[in-house]
Parts: sequence; structure tokens; C-alpha cells
Amino acid sequence: MEERLPRVICADDHEDNRTLIAETLAGEAIELVSCASGDAAIEAFREGGARCLLLDVRMPGRDGFATLEAIRALPGGAEVPTLFLTALRDVDTFDRARELGAEFVAKPIRADELAGRVRTLLQLAGYSMELRAHHAELARQRDELVRMQLLRELMSAFLVHDLKSPAAAIQLHAELLLRDPSLSADARDSAAAIRALAQRTTTLTCNILDLTKADEGQLRIERRDVAWRDVVRDVASTLALSAREREVTLSIEVARDAIVSGDADMLRRVLENLVENALRHAPPRSSIQILGTVPDGSCAELRVRDRGPGISPSLRPQLFERFGPREPTGGSRRGHGLGLPFCRVAVELHGGSIDVEPDDRGACFVVRLPLARPTLARQNVS
Repeated sequence: MEERLPRVICADDHEDNRTLIAETLAGEAIELVSCASGDAAIEAFREGGARCLLLDVRMPGRDGFATLEAIRALPGGAEVPTLFLTALRDVDTFDRARELGAEFVAKPIRADELAGRVRTLLQLAGYSMELRAHHAELARQRDELVRMQLLRELMSAFLVHDLKSPAAAIQLHAELLLRDPSLSADARDSAAAIRALAQRTTTLTCNILDLTKADEGQLRIERRDVAWRDVVRDVASTLALSAREREVTLSIEVARDAIVSGDADMLRRVLENLVENALRHAPPRSSIQILGTVPDGSCAELRVRDRGPGISPSLRPQLFERFGPREPTGGSRRGHGLGLPFCRVAVELHGGSIDVEPDDRGACFVVRLPLARPTLARQNVS
């Protein structure tokens, strides 16, 4: 007598999602029963049971939570392993899933993760009690990590929301002050400083938001042709006051044909982070060089070079990691939070790379991005 395949019931009101799940699990030795509603899933379980449930949380009528509660009350339903599939990345949804003894997979679904999780749940029935307890403890630890991640995302969203609006208001009022022709020179400098600091706050909050989106796979860019020369001039104008206060000169030399395809605002923030990083470490009466070239007709290279203390070789591998690196000695620069990690995420999202070049007289960051229109023309620096 042929052994019956493990029965897996999937409930999702979107046909595209059910098709995707069926294709993802096509190579597994299971009998997949697809249902378009929670009621249909309950009826399918009542008719033939299941070794595993895959339930969408948000369904019209009976949602995933109510569906599982109803199945738990049926014969054989109390212990059936369950995965909730949901685009909701909030702590309340996660906690509700755990209360029902279920696990949680966030959409968009990764095929390898879903197949692996289903495979593991189906294997649990054959495990000894000791191995089941071990799996439960590992699952608990994983769930705690996921919950901490969701809380971090929530706090990031609150922080961005609570900082962005007042920063924009401060910047607007500073702009209004700068339009007043009767303003004294000192007051004008103070208003310009306020505007620059408000812009810096907005940049930081946007960095936090973008890094959080990147963690979720939700960060997107709006592509158009972007001239590095325009971006450099914009950033240099924004940071001119900070440079003067530090007695640092910004030296700009960017090729006219250094034109890339990307998100202008995101690339501006990349350069702003790099120049601010250079300003923090450049000694007084020194120069920061911003050089844009097109070395081979296929990519644009942008270098930001300062004459500060440089970066020790031991720090370079972790330089673009979040909140690090940190070095106990004072002879070299330290990591500074989220600026450089954001730069790496943004540049790689554009299909480029960012690195630190060896330099005996300071630090040199180089960003490489594909040209919007690759050409064999020689670089034109002016």
C-alpha cells in the first residue's frame, strides 16, 4: 500500500500568492491543498486533516487567526504546526501568532525560507520528545530575535516621524530669516548654521528610514539621469558654512560626462555623508578634494579625499558596518554611526561599489557607479 504524502493546507485569498506558494513547494514530497478563504481551510481540515497549515493573516471574512482558532478546536487540530504568512511587520501580529502556538513568516516570501520552514515542521512529528523540546527552544530564541527586530523597526519609524517634521519646520524658518535683507551678518551666519543643522537632522532621519527599509527588502530608487557635477555643487553649497568654520577648503573637479542613472536625492545624501565625514577629520587650513572622473567609459568614479589622520588597515574591513568600528586609541578616526553604512547600502542598490583607497596623507573614499549612457569617450575633467 502506497504511503500517503503529508497533507499541507494553504489558505490565502489572493490567487497569485497561492500560485507562488504552490510553485515554491512543488519539489517537496507533500500534498498541497490550496484554499481561497479561512472557511475553506477549516472545511478541508475537517475532511482530511493536515500535517501543516500555511495561513495568510489578512483574509476577508474569517482571518488567519480566527481560522487557526477554529481548527485548533477540531479533532487533531490542537497541535498541528502552523505558519502565518503576512506582510504585516508589527509586534502585535507577531505576538498574536505566538499566542496561538504558530510561527511567523513575513512577506514578500523567500522561496528557500518557506520550503525550509515547511520541511522542518513536517519532520517534527517523527522527532523524539527531547528533540522536539530542543526545537521549541531554538524556535523561542529565533522568535525573540524576530520580535526585537520588529521593535527596532517600530522605534525607527517613530524616530523618523517625530524628527522629520520639526526639522523641516526649523529649516523653513531659517530660510525665511535668510530672506530678510535687514538681517545682520552675524545673524545671517547663525540662520545659515540653523538651516544646515536642520538639513543634517533630516539627512540622518532619512538614513535611518532607508536602512530600515533595506533590512525589509523594501528600499527602492527612482532612476533618472544624475550629473555628479550638479550633486557635488549642491552638497558643497550646503556644507560651505561648515567648511569655513573649520577653515577647510572644498576643492571640486568633476567631469562633465560623469552622468549616472539613479536617485538624485539618495546620491546627494551619499556625497553629503562622505563630505561631512571628511570635514570632521580634516585639519584646519587643509583641503578636501572632490574628484569625479570617467576612467573607462563604463563607470563614473567619485573620490572624496581629506588630509586627516587616515584610516588604519585594521578598521577598513568593518568601516561600513553599523555603529562601528571603534578603536581605543586616538591616533585614527572612528566609525560614526549610520552615515557610512547608509552609503554602502545606497551605492550597492544603484549597482555600484564604495571603498577606501590606501592613502599616506589622509583618507580617500571612492564611489563607483555605472554610467547612464556608457561611452568610449575619454574623460573630460574641468
